[in-house]
Formats: sequence, structure tokens, C-alpha cells
Amino acid sequence: MLRCLVNGEKADQISISDRGLNYGDGCFETIAVKAGTPLLWQRHMDRLFASCAALGISPGFDAQTLEAEAKQIIPSDDDTVLKIVVTRGTGGQGYRPDSASKATRIVSVHSWRPRPPEYRTHGVHLRVCDTRLGRNARLAGIKHLNRLEQVLARAEWQDEYAEGLMLDTNDQVIEGTMSNVFVQQGEEIITPALEKSGVNGVMRAEIMEQLTQMGIGCKQAPVSVDMIYNADGLFICNSLIGVWPVVAVEQKNYPITELTKQIQHAIDSVIV
Repeated sequence: MLRCLVNGEKADQISISDRGLNYGDGCFETIAVKAGTPLLWQRHMDRLFASCAALGISPGFDAQTLEAEAKQIIPSDDDTVLKIVVTRGTGGQGYRPDSASKATRIVSVHSWRPRPPEYRTHGVHLRVCDTRLGRNARLAGIKHLNRLEQVLARAEWQDEYAEGLMLDTNDQVIEGTMSNVFVQQGEEIITPALEKSGVNGVMRAEIMEQLTQMGIGCKQAPVSVDMIYNADGLFICNSLIGVWPVVAVEQKNYPITELTKQIQHAIDSVIV
């Protein structure tokens, strides 16, 4: 059964002149669906429309439209993944956007891909990627459609690591290929600042709010590789995996700290 809508109509094709296809001109959200309910919906919507605004895309629809379309195609009571893609729409040759372009929206449902349960309980091993993230304040934080840096980084290994840490061209740690990272130093939590590059993950935002409610200090700051190797603990997150403790970055080992377990429990109460 086709579970995809393009501009509100059942379809699985777009125009070959769509700017999302040609230039990566757009943004997207990947949303966990548990028992038929999209999780962290408002956070995803806030980021999606903020991303559109930052890219100068006029959606021509609102969050209520997306919610109604999602309900049409999400199987009731199933665990699935909802993906929403917004492009600037079709356009002729050349990079200059056409002010008359009408945005394309794609709402689709995909099978839930189970991850090894031991990633949550026993932690994961990471590597440091060779591919670097570019620095561009205008694109920082946005989950835009151009993911070539992540594609090239993920091609660097097979399955010997669960994730890879990505540095920017100044050798600052920014994020994982598919995740945000948090560093524990004593009783304080640090997550890399994202003013110049990286994706402002919705789970990252949820964790920061949960930490505040728990009375645990959390700050956004530059994170060096040395800070990673000298950390008391690490964990990574995204909206599909929740929180995974990190027990090794290449040859450096880490304990799963009590603070990480507390955060994992707090997030589980929200998304599980």
C-alpha cells in the first residue's frame, strides 16, 4: 500500500525540475511514530517552519495541514517513521529562486528499523570521521536537504562502529553523522555549540529542557577532540534512537555514568 502524499495527493513521484532534487533546496523532518502517534510533533513543526523561513521558502501550508495528511497515511497503532520533506518547488535552470515557485511537500511513512537493544543498555562504540563539516552560519542548525557531508562520512566505515563523530574545518566536534552529542564533565553536561554548522536536533532540544527541569547544568560551547577524550561520560541522541550511552571512541573507553542513565530514563518517559 502506498503511504505517501505529494502536495496532499497520493503519489510517489515529483517533477524532474524540482529544486529539492536538483539543488537540495529544501528541508526535512524525520519523526518517530509510536503506536500511531508522532512523537515530539511540536518540536518538529517548530524546526521545520523555522528552517523554511531561514531558507526563504514560503510553504503555503501550515502544521495543521501536515498533521491531517500524516493521519491519513500513518497505520493506526503501529511503530513507524514519518518523513516530511519541503522543497522550494519546481524551477527552471539556474540557482536563482523563482519568487513565484510553489513549495512541494512530501509526507511519507516508512518501516521502523529496529536497532540492537544493547546499544541502549550497554552503550555504543564511535569513531572520529575524516570528512569535515563546512562552516556556514546561514545554514547552521537547519536540517536541509543537502546531506553530502554526512553521506561521505558514513561511507568511511561499515558496521564496526555504531556512529561517527564529525568535526568542522576548525577541528571542533559538532555532532554525529545522524546524532547530536553530549559530553559530561563532572556534574555538568556540555553539547557542542551550533552557530556555524550542524543540525539543531529536536531530541537535543528535548534533552536540554529535561536537564533544566532536573536541575542539571547544561551549556552549549565549543567542544574539542581533547574534551571528548577527557570526558567523564558521553552520550548521543536523535529522535529515533532516543539516548545511546557511548562506551568507546576508537581506543578510548568510557563508563556509562549515573547521570547518563538519569537522562535516558527522563527521555524514555517522554518517547517510549
